[in-house]
Amino acid sequence: MKTNTLPKSFVAALRRIPLFRSLLLASAFLAASAAHAFYDAFPAGYSYESGPAGTSYPWIGEDFEAYSNGFLIECSSNKARMSHLDVTSGCLYSKYAGTWRRGWTTTYNFRAVAIGWKNGKKIKWTDQVPQYRAYIDSWQAGATATSGLHIFGRYRTSDDLYVASVRRDGLATIKRKWNGVYTTLAQTSLPASLLDANGQLKTGVWITLRFSIIGNQLKFSVNGTQILSTTSGTFSWGTTGIRTDYVNAYLDDWKLVY
Repeated sequence: MKTNTLPKSFVAALRRIPLFRSLLLASAFLAASAAHAFYDAFPAGYSYESGPAGTSYPWIGEDFEAYSNGFLIECSSNKARMSHLDVTSGCLYSKYAGTWRRGWTTTYNFRAVAIGWKNGKKIKWTDQVPQYRAYIDSWQAGATATSGLHIFGRYRTSDDLYVASVRRDGLATIKRKWNGVYTTLAQTSLPASLLDANGQLKTGVWITLRFSIIGNQLKFSVNGTQILSTTSGTFSWGTTGIRTDYVNAYLDDWKLVY
C-alpha cells in the first residue's frame, strides 16, 4: 500500500522556517515532559487522614488475583481506573505465569504509588513498611548501571521521597529525593546470590524488597535479610510505591506490612 508522505526536500525547507522549527522544539519538549510528568500524591486544598500504616490506617494492597490474563489494570494516561493505586508512568497489566497471577510491566520507566482511604480521605502514612516481590524477566535496551527495582517510602511528590533500590551494577542504595535532587544516604553491595557471572543483578529470580521507615529509622531488606540502614528526618509522612527501570518484570504481593 502506498502512503502519502512529504518530499524530504520540502520538509527540509520547512525546517528552515523559524516558526516551524519552534513548533518542532515545543513538540519535542512536551513529549519529553509527558514521559517524566510531575506527580503530587497529596495536592494542596484537600483534607487528609494521617497515621501509621496499620488496621486504623490500612491499605488493601495488590496481589493481582482479581484480574483476567492480559487485563489492563491502569496506565498513567487514565489514573481513574483504580482507586487503590495510581500508575504515574507507563502501564500495569495482569499476566499469568502458569496458574500464578502476576502484575506485568514493560514500561522502561514504570512508576506506581499506593492510595489508602479512611473516612473518604486519602491517607498520609507516617510509619510504614512497604514490600513487594519482582521477577526481572529481561533487561531492556538502554539499561544503565542504576537501572533495576526500586521501592518508594514516604512519597509526597515525584520530587520528594525516599527510595530503596537494587541495581543492575550490583549495588543496593537508600536515597532521598528532595526538591528533585537525589542524595545517597546508604549504599552496599548486593549478596552474591543475586548477581550473575558479570556481577550484575540477576534476571530470572524472584526478589522481595522491604523498606521499613519507622520514625527517622530507614531499613532496607532484600529477600528477608536487612542489608542497609540509615537515619533521616526530612519526610515524616507520605505514601509508598514501585519503580522499575529498563526491565520487563513480573510484580506480586505489593503491600504494607503490619
